[in-house]
Amino acid sequence: MMTSPLARIYVRNFKNAADAKAFVEAAKVIEDRISAVELRYRLYQCAEDPAIIYEIWEYPDEDSMLWVQSSMEGATVIPRTLDPTTKAVTAHLVRAFDFAE
Repeated sequence: MMTSPLARIYVRNFKNAADAKAFVEAAKVIEDRISAVELRYRLYQCAEDPAIIYEIWEYPDEDSMLWVQSSMEGATVIPRTLDPTTKAVTAHLVRAFDFAE
């Protein structure tokens, strides 16, 4: 299992749930485009407002994050017509634990 001490978190607010769904479909491109680095990618859709998507990229280190960002530049993952309002933050892992039965 990969340790992810670094994450890039995007909160994307779309105009409607249909645009958010189109983004989820378009994000499939990421699987084919990113292969030379270890990372975890997650998309979460807000249960209370399906027009909000949380996109979480988890990286083992800053070099991996920078490589992914540069390789994704120019990729048309988000169709320009969707035009979400996006807030992005970089977060460092400060505590983690997993529970299992």
